[in-house]
Amino acid sequence: MDQDHLQLTDGKVLLDAYNANIHDLEYVPEKPIKAIDMKMFTVPDRRPMLPSDYTGPWDYQMYRKPGEGIMPGRELTVSGFHTKGQALNWDFKVYEPGSCNVAVVTHVNKKKNWKSDGKMRVIVAGQSVENQLIEHKRVESIAMPNSVKVYSNLGTVKIDNPGTHSLTLEVSSDFKGAKPRLRGVVLIPTNNQK
Repeated sequence: MDQDHLQLTDGKVLLDAYNANIHDLEYVPEKPIKAIDMKMFTVPDRRPMLPSDYTGPWDYQMYRKPGEGIMPGRELTVSGFHTKGQALNWDFKVYEPGSCNVAVVTHVNKKKNWKSDGKMRVIVAGQSVENQLIEHKRVESIAMPNSVKVYSNLGTVKIDNPGTHSLTLEVSSDFKGAKPRLRGVVLIPTNNQK
């Protein structure tokens, strides 16, 4: 079975954060390089009284140090992705190349406004687009009735050739206020703005 993300029939490419390769600022022994490897999306955070009380292999479900980097979060998101230099990347296949808007998708509480002070950059097909995460569109979450998916457009890129491409999403300036709970990145063909 092909493990790459594939372009959908409507031309979109959906890149889920929990399937991304993690590029954190610091190496943490035994920490998986993919969030989904941790299989903890429905497991609550359980910590011992003191870090020294836990001596087994690194395990997020038992102990997570503050600021330890990119980690799985609820609603199939990743959290801790808010420090300049952190990055996620994916490989994907395109069958119909063309111009695409790049949207970063985050989850927020339905009753809260999304406002961020950091910036993200996407590098794909030899191009780079960078912008602050500014709410462009909200979509109700069927699975989580108290949350909404917020789409923030970073810019437009043009993919000239069909085939396998790599996309990197990186934090280009620190988030000091609201920290994003990243759901993923969507490439939306410019002729398909639904």
